[in-house]
Amino acid sequence: MLIAAGTPPDIVLPTGVFGISLYLDQNVWVDLNPLLQDAGVDLGLFVDAAVAAAKAPAYYGPDSDVIVGIPAAVFTHTIAYNKDLFAAAGIDEPPHQWNAPGWDYDALLDMAKILTLDSSGRTAADAGFDPDDIVQFGLGHWDTGLMALGYGAQKYDPESRRLLLDSPENIAGIQFGADLTNVHHVLATDQLAAGVAAGADDPQLAAWKSGNIAIIDMCGCDLLSYGLGNDFEWDVAPWPRGPERLVSTLNLDVGAIVAASTQHATAFDALEFLLVDPENARRLSTKGYGAMSPLRSQQGAFLEELQGDFPGVDLRLFLEAFPYSVNQEGWFPAFAEVGDVGGEYLDPVFLGKSTAAARLPEYQRAAQELVDKWFEENELPS
Repeated sequence: MLIAAGTPPDIVLPTGVFGISLYLDQNVWVDLNPLLQDAGVDLGLFVDAAVAAAKAPAYYGPDSDVIVGIPAAVFTHTIAYNKDLFAAAGIDEPPHQWNAPGWDYDALLDMAKILTLDSSGRTAADAGFDPDDIVQFGLGHWDTGLMALGYGAQKYDPESRRLLLDSPENIAGIQFGADLTNVHHVLATDQLAAGVAAGADDPQLAAWKSGNIAIIDMCGCDLLSYGLGNDFEWDVAPWPRGPERLVSTLNLDVGAIVAASTQHATAFDALEFLLVDPENARRLSTKGYGAMSPLRSQQGAFLEELQGDFPGVDLRLFLEAFPYSVNQEGWFPAFAEVGDVGGEYLDPVFLGKSTAAARLPEYQRAAQELVDKWFEENELPS
């Protein structure tokens, strides 16, 4: 809106890879590589995952030198769990080792059933459980769509220029996620969370804070909201393994310069000061919003700066998540348009009104038309 109005900002900081991808093919972002070279900034200062995202290889190509943003923060994901609710249920806590034997989606589901209670104290695993009268959910604050990754699903194949939305892996993974709410009754949607946290602006956060959700997906970006001020003991554990692989989510933030700005040099100086200077970058990422610094020299800062705020929480699991973490926010053709039409096809599945097998082929057809149209009207940079 600011760009269209003729009053563009100079810098967007932070913006996630998702935000970059929304406008990547619209000439919104400055290529920072010449500015980085002139300033003598070596990209080797940053961890590989952050550099790869900053290069936007799906658009510019794997061998391109284009840099669309200076890495600002890295977030991995664990799960977080309410230790008090586990103790009350009399069940063992999840393992604290990535890729631990037996820790998979089925084990998570079994655990979530025992931790989901109706007002009579029956669990979702008990006969007579009332799914219309749930007072405690096993799972919440959970992106079920991402569970398809554990089934081996992928969104897009650049070689064939085809989306893969109707692959057997994606259909199975999406259906498993939807069933957590509609068949097993263990996952609180926003609407269901509001039922146990009435009047809250953020029902998932309120339900977790009030002790009505036992397990959540915990992004490093959630630490300062979901992690502080809780009236119960909590800890983190690794994500469980899916049927095909163990995979979690990687989120990356960058600082970018808007091409329509008239102050590229000054804007770059500001980004260099904030994101390249080790002390400033350390403070911004860890104390600013609970992230890991993408600077190699500051990888230990996450534990050093945050462990005091979260005593007893196994924060090292965020660092150990890197080998299993995948960035799912990278650009593909018609990126925004494909996302915009997704609700039409996915919402009925997650609401239990249809199945993934019925709706995802329809989504594939509609979305692939958008991708094909993009290639008719555009070309990838050479």
